[in-house]
Amino acid sequence: VRFTAGAEKINTPLQVGSTTTTGTIDSGTDISNICRTVELPKGSNSSPQEYSFDVNGAGQTTRLSWRTNITSGTWGTYSDTPIDNILVSIK
Repeated sequence: VRFTAGAEKINTPLQVGSTTTTGTIDSGTDISNICRTVELPKGSNSSPQEYSFDVNGAGQTTRLSWRTNITSGTWGTYSDTPIDNILVSIK
């Protein structure tokens, strides 16, 4: 999986991976298969960087997942985090 992402106000950790959780996924839902955690630099939302990760053992119930704000639940630590240009390659 390749994608671009950036952060606005603060350095923002971004977990990427997959889950087989069904139904609605909200910000409190953990990613069951974390493939990588990247640190998005403050101010990088205006020129997002490209990142990639591999998901092994994916099946028809696998959902790709991205999760931010994993280190603090306080409102002041949130940052706009655009994720775009998602490209999935199946091997």
